[in-house]
Amino acid sequence: PLVSSLKIVLYEGGNAGHEYFTPLHSWIPSNEQQQNSTSFTVLNLSDLPHHEITPYDDGSVVIQLTVDLPPSSSIWMSIDYDPVFLPFDLFPSDPNRGIDIPPSHGTFTCTGDITSSSSIKTVSSSSPTPVRIYSSSILLMPPVPDMSMPLNVISLVGTFYAFIIGFLMKQLLDRATTKIKDQRKGKKSKNKMQKLVGRIKKKIARFRRKQGAESN
Repeated sequence: PLVSSLKIVLYEGGNAGHEYFTPLHSWIPSNEQQQNSTSFTVLNLSDLPHHEITPYDDGSVVIQLTVDLPPSSSIWMSIDYDPVFLPFDLFPSDPNRGIDIPPSHGTFTCTGDITSSSSIKTVSSSSPTPVRIYSSSILLMPPVPDMSMPLNVISLVGTFYAFIIGFLMKQLLDRATTKIKDQRKGKKSKNKMQKLVGRIKKKIARFRRKQGAESN
């Protein structure tokens, strides 16, 4: 998140405090808002009684604000962010489902006698009780890499190593089998010098046969 892009707007009057109030544009009052006598004020962090911004190592930021809300009002916040591609080990087990973004929450303390909907009891100023309200969570669908690519690479590398190891084992077994056969037949294995002398004798014999054929 880009903290410098944080924008806070306070809407007052009209239906600004209604549960389903949604400004058509966060920073420009619409005609419907003007007809309902809804005004807005852009707030700075310095205008708030208390604010706290806590950055974390993973790039996320937690913003805590304390605001005095008058009756029939609501506060809206927006912030820009830079997209970040997650490392492979941070993806959930089912990345195609999406990543759950935890909801934000607000703690409200009523300072007067208020009676709202039937699901909320009357709150008296003599004993104000803080009420914490959570927003809806968000299911983010980030670009998902090809999760099968590591498996393909492992399969390819494993096949290559199996081919190399199999070829070497075949050569070793063939040599060992030949040596065992020679030992059973009583043949003595020749050393390198004997093999070299044998090759030279074969070449000399081949050369003499060639000379005899030409003389005939």
